Amino acid sequence: MTSYSIELARFFGIMLTIRGLAMVIHGDFVRSTVKSAKDNPIVLALAGLFPMIVGSWLVATHNLWASDWTVLITLLGWVMLISGAFRMLFIKHVAKNIDRFTNSSMITAVSWCALILGLIFLYEGYCCPVAPIG
Repeated sequence: MTSYSIELARFFGIMLTIRGLAMVIHGDFVRSTVKSAKDNPIVLALAGLFPMIVGSWLVATHNLWASDWTVLITLLGWVMLISGAFRMLFIKHVAKNIDRFTNSSMITAVSWCALILGLIFLYEGYCCPVAPIG
């Protein structure tokens, strides 16, 4: 584990916890927002571009396959890179299948996964840091 892993855990812990909590609390609003994205090509493009950029950055800077919690950061990077690339390469398919995503319990599952992963990162980043920061 490196101090960089702890910094990433703190950053993504804050971001994912807030995002997951907001999605859990405002699930209906999230569903309607995602549904409206299918009619807006710019939003669809950005929905692929942003995770692809962050995922590429994580894969390039934190591709550590350790047998501890830091592998979650690596996996997050790969998931973001692959999902962003998929959204960019198959944008028409994504647009056609948004209703399928929003009509299922998928948004609820994603919300809870983001919240739980965020809490794990917060715990590891703030409560259990072993590596020196700075």
